Amino acid sequence: MMLSTKTDSTQAFIQFQNRFRGLISQFRSRRFVENQRVLPHRVFRSSFQDLLLDARAAISPSEYRPYLEWLAEQTQAQLGDLTSIPTGYDDLTGIYSKAPAISLEYELLWLTERFRTEAQKLNLFNKAVALVQQAAFAGEYGSAIDGIDAIQEALGVSLWSVQLRLALEHLAGGLERQKRYSAQLRNIHRAGLLNFTVYHTSVRNEDRTTLSKFLDDIDQRITGLTQHSEPTKTYDRYRLKNEFPNTDEGLAEILRVEQSHGITDIYETFVAVLQELVRRQPDPERAKLIVDCVASIDVDDFRLWKITEILDSTRQFALPVRITEISDALFEGRLYRAMRLACRITSDDPWEYIYAGLALASASRERDPVSARPTEVAELIARVQRRSNGSEDAWAQLTKLALNLRGLPLAAGLFECLMQLRRIRPDQPWQPWLVGLNSPYRGIEDRLWGYGCSRDDSACSPTDKAWYEASCPGADTAKSCRLIRAIGHIDRGEYGLAGDALADLSDTWPQSLRNLGALVQLHVFWAQGMRQEVISLIASEGTRSPMHARFLPVVSALKNYLWKDFKAVDRSLAAPNALHLLWSEQETSETASMMRFATGHALRRLGVARPSDLQFGLLSIDRHELIYFFRKVCVPGILDLSRLFSGTRAILEERQAICGLLSRFDGKNLEVYQSEIILIANDLEMDDGRWIVDSTRIHVDSDGLMRWALRELAEDYGRYRDLVDIDVLGPQSFDDVLQEIERNSANKAAFVPDNEADAVLVSILRRLGEEFLTNAAFGLDFYLSKRVRHQSFIGLIRGPLEFADLITTRESEAGEYHRNNVWLNRFDHADERAQREIDSALRNFAIKFDEILMQAKDAYFHLRSIEKPQGMILLTLNRNMISLARALIRLDLNFSEFIRVVLPILWTGIESSLSQIRTFITDDMKSRIINEFDIVRARIRELAEQDGAWLEFDATMGGASSEVQIKLDEVAQWFVHADTLRQHRLFSLEQILKIGVDTALKSQRGFSPQISQNAQGDLELPASNLVFVHDVVFVGLGNARKHSGMKSPKVDVTAQWNEADSTLSLVVVSDCRPSFRADKERQANVIRKMIEEGSHDRRTRTEGGSGFAKLAAVVTQSDRGSIKFAFTAEGRFRLDVTYEVRLSSGGASDDN
Repeated sequence: MMLSTKTDSTQAFIQFQNRFRGLISQFRSRRFVENQRVLPHRVFRSSFQDLLLDARAAISPSEYRPYLEWLAEQTQAQLGDLTSIPTGYDDLTGIYSKAPAISLEYELLWLTERFRTEAQKLNLFNKAVALVQQAAFAGEYGSAIDGIDAIQEALGVSLWSVQLRLALEHLAGGLERQKRYSAQLRNIHRAGLLNFTVYHTSVRNEDRTTLSKFLDDIDQRITGLTQHSEPTKTYDRYRLKNEFPNTDEGLAEILRVEQSHGITDIYETFVAVLQELVRRQPDPERAKLIVDCVASIDVDDFRLWKITEILDSTRQFALPVRITEISDALFEGRLYRAMRLACRITSDDPWEYIYAGLALASASRERDPVSARPTEVAELIARVQRRSNGSEDAWAQLTKLALNLRGLPLAAGLFECLMQLRRIRPDQPWQPWLVGLNSPYRGIEDRLWGYGCSRDDSACSPTDKAWYEASCPGADTAKSCRLIRAIGHIDRGEYGLAGDALADLSDTWPQSLRNLGALVQLHVFWAQGMRQEVISLIASEGTRSPMHARFLPVVSALKNYLWKDFKAVDRSLAAPNALHLLWSEQETSETASMMRFATGHALRRLGVARPSDLQFGLLSIDRHELIYFFRKVCVPGILDLSRLFSGTRAILEERQAICGLLSRFDGKNLEVYQSEIILIANDLEMDDGRWIVDSTRIHVDSDGLMRWALRELAEDYGRYRDLVDIDVLGPQSFDDVLQEIERNSANKAAFVPDNEADAVLVSILRRLGEEFLTNAAFGLDFYLSKRVRHQSFIGLIRGPLEFADLITTRESEAGEYHRNNVWLNRFDHADERAQREIDSALRNFAIKFDEILMQAKDAYFHLRSIEKPQGMILLTLNRNMISLARALIRLDLNFSEFIRVVLPILWTGIESSLSQIRTFITDDMKSRIINEFDIVRARIRELAEQDGAWLEFDATMGGASSEVQIKLDEVAQWFVHADTLRQHRLFSLEQILKIGVDTALKSQRGFSPQISQNAQGDLELPASNLVFVHDVVFVGLGNARKHSGMKSPKVDVTAQWNEADSTLSLVVVSDCRPSFRADKERQANVIRKMIEEGSHDRRTRTEGGSGFAKLAAVVTQSDRGSIKFAFTAEGRFRLDVTYEVRLSSGGASDDN
């Protein structure tokens, strides 16, 4: 806080003079200090910085100069020997957190006076920086590092020098050398600002670090720092992200925190803040303050001079004129000359590199991939402007390089250029003069566009003539001149004229100019509120290639548009394509819905019923837009919800047709489309069978239930019929029941009977419901156990992780998880401690992951009961259901008919439970599992981020996470009932066997048996047989997986139709490690004895070792069914299962 009166300020002046004298006295004291850990000069410097920070808030700005000059005199006179000791790394560890805040204006005034007294040092610093920059961009990294060392020896260590040297060390010797230097610095202090800055700057320099990911991660890390104050966090973002806050207070915070460091750090940050203020186009009062500050500093720095010239056009400095050979050749259309000149560029001017990149972008052939090094800047800019496959990577690499080297003015200028080439908003200002703030040359590019016309064309170079079009528009028809002219019109708000200048923007323009022109044109449309034109332009440009889309501000341009905006677009495919581009970057349900609407709307406007009816060449639609629509939009996931097709098969067949069209008209991707056609063909052949197996996981054997009911409930049903005839309430018609259900749809209360007839009916339904849920041979829980809980669920979800070797198994049921040697061996750069921590993290992940699955399997995927109080399935018989059953009985149904119509009522009674399970899987389980993925990935990153295997691990873990989520969605669909056993489609025995093996393997991911299949019998069977064949194969494969001791055993699967007794036999023979045989034989004998004794029923509702018992529960319902299992003479394990198939007279069959 500033003192308010002159008297107070004078007293403060004297007070801080005395405080400084006290510091000198303490520094020169010879008094013995016991256990002194900090050297006296370090104590003095830290206290002196604190004094300066306090003084700037206590004395008035008019006394800044006198006080600082007095300090300089005293220091020179009394502390001359201290100046010979440069600041060291210890001086960078802390921040004076109690420094009082002052306004940005006062900070600028205070620092101006500080720099006046340090002008000699700063001039030396600037000259040394120029030499470092020259060496770095010539590829002489060793010389550049030597220059940094010389600066540190003369002026002391700074965060500027530390960050820049980390980048140079990486360029000179790669990751290993850079990490050695980083470790050396971090060993100085295990905590503090230096350690934090060094570590994350080191990460930022790593080749495999992507800039966007780094910026996101570091922002989260800074936000979560509890030991850093908010001003320090603001400073962290500036130091590591080059991010400036939007407020004056935030900029002042950066300057305040920086003043805990040396003069070179303070100076560089001061210049960066002034450049940021210039970007924000300050008002005249602020501009005058900045100009006056620069004039007072008296430091030879072209960056300060450029700032002055922009803010006050009357002031001019003696700067050399920019070399325009390359740019002149470009504007004259002499591309080959421009390219020749561009190949041998060496300059301190960012504009020369920019022009060189534009020239090289005109080359018809692209060079081989280049590394992100200062010597390749022009080629990287060329790749950005070509919008080729490497454009995004080139932009990211070059931007990261420029950020890492941003302590050099040339790199800062390049960074500014790159930020303007990839725009955040459609209306982001075009400010090329900001690039020139970091150039030691003066050129037309540095001129503000508001200066108006003041040119003599006869004295202008081609470069000058072109750039003058921005502020003094002429009639030059050259495309480059028209592009610059349009930007000038935008700057003055003349959007109509800007649009006129680019009216013929098309593919006839040079590619690099057309790409820039599209961004300028988007600005024009956006500024005028031309929403349909914005949508059309984004659709046209974004569909040219993935790289074109990456350089468009798609999200900021489209995210607030409504469906009516897209619907009103004239270009037929613009709306769905633009929405897909938006959805690809921001996957919101609202965007997805609009995209599906837009797809159907577009086809209707084009007069076709399906996309494949569209024909290339017959539509006034650009080829690349049509290809994008076919390739990206017309995919099953979108078509499935567009209501254009009746089912999955129709959608897949349509996608095949679309791929056929793409194969003919997009030849460069021919193999991609052909592969997709083949894949879909296989899916179509197998799809029905797979769907039946999967969808019958929630199943009740209705024939089994019918047989039980005939024995147990037929008499009760007759009794009810007798009682209901004397029902005093009278009969209810079916219409009455429907109306009652509609009126009381929210009433879910359990029904309480109020007469004897209803009591009997409720008893029948409750007993029927009990068997429906719990019968050990045909009930829901039997199938739930067999097809969901019995490894099918665990295996499916665990599969992606096992396949990628990301998870291991326990040594025993209660033992430890096996060591993950696969990944631990890949982290070969991790030390022993890190290896142990990585192993621990992977084990903990396995524990948590399996706990989530086991909790669902063992606690939730059950009927609710005393034994399973957390079971999620229960059957509720409410008044509506009882009323419906009562009305159906009035239709004079016999008992068999009654059971058939009551079954849907029972399914309705558990639908609420099934819905809750689906929600539990997709919401609760998925979020918890995702969280465990996030935890282990973050932990491994902490331990091994520098290891070469980290990125492979993270990518593999990310892929597995996505697959697991997909599998969870698949499992959720298991809990949707479908009456698949009544499907009439017939399958050949070979198809049935193939489908059974395929679907069984889906739940055995990570297990790779060598399977041979043999189908013996020429007949077709109904879909019901698919389910049983799957169950047998699943048990056989699961047995081999668990007990063979091999990861890839040989397994022979045979299906044989026995005509004589109408049975189907399935034989699964698998290899087994000899050392496993004795234990397996013992277990098999126990299960075989239970089956022979008929005591296997109690095991069919449990998991683990119950697969054979469950098969026995089914096949032994018929005299012709059987199950056998034993070892063969060759030591292989053989499972034989035979079950009865009832053939109808028409050739169809019903399994028993």
